[in-house]
Amino acid sequence: GVVPMRAALAAADPTTRFSRARLLPARVAVGVVVHNNPHEEVRRLSASLRLPTGPAEALALSRYLLSNGAGEYATLAQDLGFTLFDRQPNRGFGAGHNTLMRRAFEDGADYYIAANPDGFFAPDCIEQLVRASQHFGDRALVEAVQFPEEHTKTFDPETLDTPWVSGACLLVSRVAWQTLGGFDERMFMYCEDVDISWRALEAGLGVKHCPTALYYHDVTERDGQDWRARQMYLAGRYMAYKWGAPEFARKLEADLLRWGLIERIEDLEPLAEEFAGRVAPPYADFSRAFYFAAPRWE
Repeated sequence: GVVPMRAALAAADPTTRFSRARLLPARVAVGVVVHNNPHEEVRRLSASLRLPTGPAEALALSRYLLSNGAGEYATLAQDLGFTLFDRQPNRGFGAGHNTLMRRAFEDGADYYIAANPDGFFAPDCIEQLVRASQHFGDRALVEAVQFPEEHTKTFDPETLDTPWVSGACLLVSRVAWQTLGGFDERMFMYCEDVDISWRALEAGLGVKHCPTALYYHDVTERDGQDWRARQMYLAGRYMAYKWGAPEFARKLEADLLRWGLIERIEDLEPLAEEFAGRVAPPYADFSRAFYFAAPRWE
């Protein structure tokens, strides 16, 4: 009948399984990297770091803030209870989070959640991310759903596998940190989340989407778009050489030159010899440019 069928479907649903499972006690660190972000954004994000009562009481929460060389955050961090890494040289998104992850795990965290400063957590987002990680034996990178504009890349509704996880709101377990060592710091910003996802797959770890964890992410374009475009194309070029797609790398080099983002291709850092001869694995998908995955809808 209908009831047994619904029960069978619920039993097969991974989100139902991990949402109903016992939440194991854990220490969770949330890390935020800022670069001249408005204080209001950091306050809004901080206000969302309130775990609901109930099973989430098994989680202990700490918070870390790194200022990439711009803005004054000392008083704000003290008011909001963040451990502050202030006036750091601006080495980029991945390097900033690596600094915070290293400290968080040294401080005893079981999980690190990278969170964009221009966003905030839904009430049970952190709990759901931890539940998903525990469901997969803490051997997976786990991303939250971004709203109101969700990323279009695919995920498997049964296994929750996804081609790569977004760094806008990403849980990294201690096991994943020990296995992967964080983001590749040779990318200043953009694509480092795709790269760590592919390295996770290469290492036998999972790359998972958590449909029950919601994170608001402001996708409004900011100033300095030429600078941002240059960083994205430089990161994509490096990724393409690293993962065996030199044709895509050469296309990006030509685009950088054509759009005036560089003066000469010869001025770019030479990368071909370092990664020469690598054959792209099946999950290293450059066929859709910077989407790096087939979309759920077109």
